[in-house]
Amino acid sequence: MLLQPVPRSESKPRRLLPRAGRSAGRAGRKDDAFRLIEGWVQRAPTCPDGKIAADAKIELARLNDEFGNRQVAQEQLIEALAADPNNSRALTALGKIREEAGDKAQALANYRRSLAEDDRQPEVAMRVTALQGGPVQGVPAPAGSPPTVEQGTRMADRSPAPPAKMIANGAMPGSVGVYRPSLPVQ
Repeated sequence: MLLQPVPRSESKPRRLLPRAGRSAGRAGRKDDAFRLIEGWVQRAPTCPDGKIAADAKIELARLNDEFGNRQVAQEQLIEALAADPNNSRALTALGKIREEAGDKAQALANYRRSLAEDDRQPEVAMRVTALQGGPVQGVPAPAGSPPTVEQGTRMADRSPAPPAKMIANGAMPGSVGVYRPSLPVQ
């Protein structure tokens, strides 16, 4: 089945509905936010890959979660995953809802699937680490996070020993400042 081009007059409202809905939600205009996002869900084209319909459902689920409708949000995320089973955003959002509900095992399964689809999610990797009690294999640690003991040991094994002169002068590799060899006293 070939995709039909969206007429120009219809494409602009489709792009504006999610943006306007998010703005209304941030402003606390709950009814307007739901009306706009639900309008996007109804108008979302059904592509063969389901991504656009899934994005609309994910946004509606986010809005429901934000306003305390956690059960409805979970159902909408499951619908989004029915349209696009490998959507990392839906998997992450569903993991968050399940974790907050106390279903740690299912949350961990959702987070792991999300990382399998897109491993560039340091926040999700941190949630997996927290839930399983250790680092995630094959996923780099988020920038700025301290290395694990194993990583620190491997880094220490690879780094050369500091020159004796640096140690004698109180300078260590990685310290702030510039290494200046001591000058002979005249």
